[in-house]
Amino acid sequence: MIAGQFQKLTDTKTYSHAKAISENEYFGEIGFYDRNPERAHKIAHSFNGRRFGSIEELLTSHKPLLVSICSPDNCHFEQISILLDHPNCPEIIFVEKPVCKTVSELDRLKEKLVRNPQVSLFVNHSRRFDERHVETARAIRSNALGQFTSCRMDYYGGWEHNGIHLVDFILMCFDNELDVVNASYGCFSKYPGDETIHLSGNLGTGKFNFRAHDEKYYQITETDLFFENGRVLISDFGQRFDYFEKIVNDEVENVLMHIPEKSGVAMQCQMSTAYAELRRFLQTGELKSLENVSIGTVEKVMRHVWKVKDTYAQLNS
Repeated sequence: MIAGQFQKLTDTKTYSHAKAISENEYFGEIGFYDRNPERAHKIAHSFNGRRFGSIEELLTSHKPLLVSICSPDNCHFEQISILLDHPNCPEIIFVEKPVCKTVSELDRLKEKLVRNPQVSLFVNHSRRFDERHVETARAIRSNALGQFTSCRMDYYGGWEHNGIHLVDFILMCFDNELDVVNASYGCFSKYPGDETIHLSGNLGTGKFNFRAHDEKYYQITETDLFFENGRVLISDFGQRFDYFEKIVNDEVENVLMHIPEKSGVAMQCQMSTAYAELRRFLQTGELKSLENVSIGTVEKVMRHVWKVKDTYAQLNS
């Protein structure tokens, strides 16, 4: 889906890599490889690109400046390694999260990148390319809503695969990390070895609660943050923000008032923003927002995700 298998060039919204590349005039011919030839042929046809029979053929014949990896999570490490070990390694590797599956894999990728200083690796933590997420994180860090008191986060589809979005946003907003007190099995996920888990504990001055949902019923991703002077509700998979501020009503009661001018849609063009930043980097070498999805920031996110997972394993051993 994220590669563009179900997207059309004529779609109004751009959520896939293929459409974001196609609509950016800087990028030329697009090459596609998938282990399923029919799938590769379909997406190549949809976006006027070329289909290749292997990664080796793509790198040797196409010699791309940028390669985007949109494969299953457990393929990322192997495919990044193939690119980094190839003489035609691209200048940029842009990979879907999570960048890899283990601490050992992360360390090995870092070693390979040291040996390939001409190559930049960026990870599509999509919320870091969205203006509303970035502005909200900035407001929280500046204490604009007052002291943090609590948050509730609902998610589905595996702690590493989908829970990582919420962890990444928490690390955008707070210097503190999640201090897990309780952890339990929530439900099965379709990603091997990646259960969807319930978590609760401490986060700086407040409390947090992750609630796992089984997607056989429906998918849901929501974050509800409470502060002494307001509330931020992020719903619809991060695509809707609602802001509330504390006021004193005529009965001298503290109540929350919805602020329409601060509320609205989000995640509408983050993929286009990502490729605009990748283009800028190729042209000028300027990192700007890409610094927030480089291996340094990503390492912090991944190590925290794995730390929480280890805590869950210890509490349930």
